[in-house]
Amino acid sequence: MTKFDVASEAYVYHYENGFTDEEAMSWDPNLQLAWSRAGAAKTCDVEFNKEKVIDGLIEEYGDPSLKEDFMERFKHDMNGIEFHHLQSKKIEGFCTAERIKEVKSLIPDFEVGEFSKPF
Repeated sequence: MTKFDVASEAYVYHYENGFTDEEAMSWDPNLQLAWSRAGAAKTCDVEFNKEKVIDGLIEEYGDPSLKEDFMERFKHDMNGIEFHHLQSKKIEGFCTAERIKEVKSLIPDFEVGEFSKPF
């Protein structure tokens, strides 16, 4: 999934308005929100404990069909955070003051397993 290339304009639109419908690629839109903000944190050099965030994602969005912990970790890391990081890092000017402020406000909650659910 990390090789999937999304047009920059489309990515920014969905980053700002939600990864819903087919843009969610069958993932929960609230999960996509968490992944996109963690990916943005990486893109914008906002320090965070990715392992703690992944622990919380597993707790909140665990998939019982993935019987091994490493499979869950891989899903949230590569299919989630890294995918969004790769999409956002190619967008010139992505790391605006407003986006950095939002990410900095959300990451502490993510690190303790609290994820907003606007969708």
